[in-house]
Amino acid sequence: MHLDQSVKIKIAGKQAISSMYRTARRNHYPASTIHTNYLDYIKGLPKGTPQWVKFYLQGYRDCESERIYEILEFCYVVDEKLYSVRRDSGRYYESYDITPKYLHDNHTSSGYYYRDTEDIYFESAREK
Repeated sequence: MHLDQSVKIKIAGKQAISSMYRTARRNHYPASTIHTNYLDYIKGLPKGTPQWVKFYLQGYRDCESERIYEILEFCYVVDEKLYSVRRDSGRYYESYDITPKYLHDNHTSSGYYYRDTEDIYFESAREK
């Protein structure tokens, strides 16, 4: 593959990944959907796309993945209610006179949620 063709693929890929994450932030996609969309995009790259282009796109995706945490908050779920660890959140656990020990002992799951929503970005069930 010629260099100019590789550069065009790199530029188009960066734009596609940027668009993918803009849409994810706007529509509150879970991490699994974003990951699937990214893998589908990479699988669709032209045959012979150089590794350096794929590595660049992976790096760009890593940066976008980090940026999405700006609009997320880590929460614990206790009695089907979300409690955040962010002090500036309306659902900050200390605002409800809940202690860290209580959260730890009584949560059924925890994970990252889109701020001020109940939309899950990534959640894991509590290990028993």
